[in-house]
Amino acid sequence: MTDRKLIGIATEAMKNSYSPYSRFKVGAAVECSDGSFYSGCNIENPAFNTTICAEAAAISAAVSAGKRSFKRIAIISDGNNYCFPCGLSVRPNI
Repeated sequence: MTDRKLIGIATEAMKNSYSPYSRFKVGAAVECSDGSFYSGCNIENPAFNTTICAEAAAISAAVSAGKRSFKRIAIISDGNNYCFPCGLSVRPNI
């Protein structure tokens, strides 16, 4: 899978973002070692500490499908700056 394709998948996922509070849409796509991919978007909650970040949603979708080995991830937002991982999706030993 090319970088552009992975970014395109993340961009499509961003369109499903539920971000009525921050209005900051984020999408992510993770590529698994077997070539499969999964995507996710941020899902906000009025209690921000229970908000689900896009990369956690993508990784959760992959893990729910039995995937445990990942090659790379693309994260995109509708902002003008780089969109870094939120840090909550870093889960060692998945």
